[in-house]
Amino acid sequence: DGYDAVLIGSGDREHPFDESVVNRMYMFKDFGRQISPVTGNASTLPALSPVGTNPTLVEADLFNATSNCIQDAAGCPAGVTSADAEADLVAADGWYITLAAGEKAVGSAVTLAGTTFFNTNQPSASAGGGSCGSNLGIARQYQLSFTDGTAVNDLNPGGGLTTADRFMVHAGGGYLPSPVPVVVQIDGQTVQAVISGVAVQQAPGATLQSRLRKYWYKEVE
Repeated sequence: DGYDAVLIGSGDREHPFDESVVNRMYMFKDFGRQISPVTGNASTLPALSPVGTNPTLVEADLFNATSNCIQDAAGCPAGVTSADAEADLVAADGWYITLAAGEKAVGSAVTLAGTTFFNTNQPSASAGGGSCGSNLGIARQYQLSFTDGTAVNDLNPGGGLTTADRFMVHAGGGYLPSPVPVVVQIDGQTVQAVISGVAVQQAPGATLQSRLRKYWYKEVE
């Protein structure tokens, strides 16, 4: 639709034990305007592309995808259908997902074949470690559709895609490294994947070495 998708996760790595802070993952549709996602005040940052005539983008302009109503009807508020939510998304200038209390994005995000990968950490007294170990919080690895924030892989097998399939919990906790896209050869087959620490994930539909046919039409007056 003629926009750049800008994906940003918030989180203060310097305060890992803050359990009250509320962070989010944002997707902004940048049509050529300055972005001030939280306060709505004039941005002090330079525009990502030449500023047009549109007003400053604020959080109220974004679709709240936290409940995953578009994909999972169980998350829809009373009187709202998945179709209603999808219409609201189309009319919005992007979306956001509110993370759990204290949960924070801990690195950059990467988008591959329409799937956005990012990692978070959430402090938790019950995250493990026991009396003889360290409690490193809950480490989550997210996979979302960049267009609407829905789940794309059955990460918690149970049949079908639900809100629970947006992320998987990494054993051991801690701050996972930022995801990095890679291309490797496995048994003579070229595979595109994302590596984060010791975890390797694949995006649905990631295809390499496929030929695409292009056509041109020339009109002469």
